[in-house]
Amino acid sequence: MNSMMTEAEGIVLKIQDYKENDALAWLLTDTKIITVRIRGFQKSSSKLKSCAQCFSYVRWQIHSRSQGFSLLLHGTCIDFFPFHNNLLRQSLAFVLRDIILKIDTHPTYLNDLLSVFRSVVKPDQDFYFCVVWLLKEILINEGIQPYTDGCILCQRTDHLQVLSKAQGGFLCSDCNRKKKTDTKEELIKIYSIFHAREKDIDLCKERFQFLLRDVIYWCEWFEYYAQIHLKSLDFVKQIMSINSLA
Repeated sequence: MNSMMTEAEGIVLKIQDYKENDALAWLLTDTKIITVRIRGFQKSSSKLKSCAQCFSYVRWQIHSRSQGFSLLLHGTCIDFFPFHNNLLRQSLAFVLRDIILKIDTHPTYLNDLLSVFRSVVKPDQDFYFCVVWLLKEILINEGIQPYTDGCILCQRTDHLQVLSKAQGGFLCSDCNRKKKTDTKEELIKIYSIFHAREKDIDLCKERFQFLLRDVIYWCEWFEYYAQIHLKSLDFVKQIMSINSLA
């Protein structure tokens, strides 16, 4: 059986018990998602637990095999993020995890997810912006981003009134049958975030306010166009509902 030693660096997305004492782990790298088997992980004496915690940034030595799961041999935890201090942010991390596991990987996702995780100790504005930035990159790469260059139905570029999830983009005053409208500031924010590049990040942060509702909206947009239901997003909405009643 052919085998080889490899090294991988990335974020642990998921840990799942496997057979009697082992576990499977999914690692997001800058090129792909790697699935490895961790022998003895469920034992309290396992020396690999510290380098295989969910949402930790790690460097692993892996025994790759042509058949069956690759094996984790050694690892180092480079960074661990304090999500346990904030249930809402931890829950949003699970939403992002669930989305990433359902799509093709892209070279930017690892750094974008690291930005999200590193902002967990920062103010809401910074954290929600990082989440929205990753979500918009995902929507663009999946080809399901909103049409923001004009009215999606008639291509008119003036008198834009609303972003329609059902239509998939902006609608002008003539095509907006439901007459629901968004503010001009909101439409500019949507246009700007989907046209922004890495060099524009600081400007977007300064110019616009990003809220939890922005995060939920773009997660719902993903659900709608990917035709995937995210149970983890339901939990986030429950937390938001409870917090609004507190």
